[in-house]
Amino acid sequence: MPSAAVRAALTPRWASDPLWRRAQQVPAFDLDFTRRSIIDRIGGISGTFTRPSSTQVAWNGSQFVENAANQPAFEFVPSTGLWGLRMSPAATNGFARSGQFASGAGWTPGTNTSVEVGVQSLGELTGNRVTRLSNAGNNLASQGSSIAAGQVTTWVIASGSHEIGIRVQNIFPDRADGVFNLANGTSRGASVAGTATGASTYMYHFGGGLYLCALTATMALSNASAFIGPTDASLSVSVWPNSSTVLSSITVFHSQIETGPLPTSPTITSGLTVTRSADSFIFSGNAELTALLRSGDLTVYTEHIAQGWNGSNQFIVSLDNSAAATGADEARAFESSTGIINMTHSFNNAPQTVLSFGTGVPGTVSRYAYAMGANSTTGA
Repeated sequence: MPSAAVRAALTPRWASDPLWRRAQQVPAFDLDFTRRSIIDRIGGISGTFTRPSSTQVAWNGSQFVENAANQPAFEFVPSTGLWGLRMSPAATNGFARSGQFASGAGWTPGTNTSVEVGVQSLGELTGNRVTRLSNAGNNLASQGSSIAAGQVTTWVIASGSHEIGIRVQNIFPDRADGVFNLANGTSRGASVAGTATGASTYMYHFGGGLYLCALTATMALSNASAFIGPTDASLSVSVWPNSSTVLSSITVFHSQIETGPLPTSPTITSGLTVTRSADSFIFSGNAELTALLRSGDLTVYTEHIAQGWNGSNQFIVSLDNSAAATGADEARAFESSTGIINMTHSFNNAPQTVLSFGTGVPGTVSRYAYAMGANSTTGA
């Protein structure tokens, strides 16, 4: 707990803070990532961020910026208007060429498709315009993948005033389809055929009509092929590549196929598949936290702002021994959205705080803070 003098100095600033209103005390720990910093504002101690041997591409509100290995990626979240620390699990982009459109390399255009390369730059990502040339079919582009069988998420970052379709397919007719309206940010849903199951769609708006469009489905075989292209409302989801009188057009900036239920972060490829390491943030060295956790029962009051790419605002925080954590007596994990968390274990080593969105769930954390006091089940 901060000293009496520190509490007196900080109290006016914290009087309107939601955490103060619940705990009635100045936080012992406050990570304000909106300031694009990983330093605790109370104790002035920096946490440790790692992403070994991998870069991270994040949105800064106007373009995509690449962050070096082991450097935190701060991202602008349009839905909150705040910056935050980007946290993503490890993932492999199974497309060998994530942004290339050319016959025989990357996305191969169909016979009724034209591609204009490099029509718009958004930092690390470049847009390619894909257009339907006539009212015949074959208006899509295709690319093979290196992806395991099971739950697969295929996604693109795209813009335009028409719809975009995504198909992932094993041996025809084993396939899943999804259609997304880039003009209004809605999805017309997903369909499956053959052995494909469990299809769903998800969209994320970066702002200015730029969207992440994702199709998730369970595929029976590995190395599924993928197809993307412009489409329109006259075609049902299951036959979106068919003939249409609407000569639609879309701009595609990035493509990715990966295992799991959600899109993670853009992993750029240019000839080979690429695996990105997981983001990890660990905060240790807070002497007051150590003393409190060693003292026995206590209540942890939390306040957070977080946004997961699946629309969830819950993320996982664990208090672990600095030694290898084994068994229930060595670690406690909780979802911070509950507001009040009762800790009933006295740790025998220096604990550390670990932030993540849980296995397979990416997201952005704008703030994480907590106050601690004597054991209690209710807050102010």
